[in-house]
Amino acid sequence: MYHCSLLNARSLVNKTHEFQQLLYCCSYDLILVTETWLCSEISSGLLDLKSRYYVLRQDRTDSHHGGGVAAFVSQHLSVCQVPIDSRFVSLELLCFDVLVSKKTEVLCCISPTKWWR
Repeated sequence: MYHCSLLNARSLVNKTHEFQQLLYCCSYDLILVTETWLCSEISSGLLDLKSRYYVLRQDRTDSHHGGGVAAFVSQHLSVCQVPIDSRFVSLELLCFDVLVSKKTEVLCCISPTKWWR
């Protein structure tokens, strides 16, 4: 059993201190974050200063504000990111396998409104 958390951040950038409290004080194995509002200029190392997690991200790539998903997987677990077909890139979707005694597949997704139109 994994100790997990899911949160809608509405920007990790302006909540880095609070997020690091969550990372280091709660001992989660897996934290899934939606609405990260991250972009390529923001290093994953700024979010996990102690390098205790594998950081998987799917930042919003268009010019619209917001969006993005991320997963923080404890480094005591083995993780393998699963490639997503390019047809689904606008979904801001992460898929990865956590490999311990058996494989567990994890999905974290945001579906922008424009995708359904």
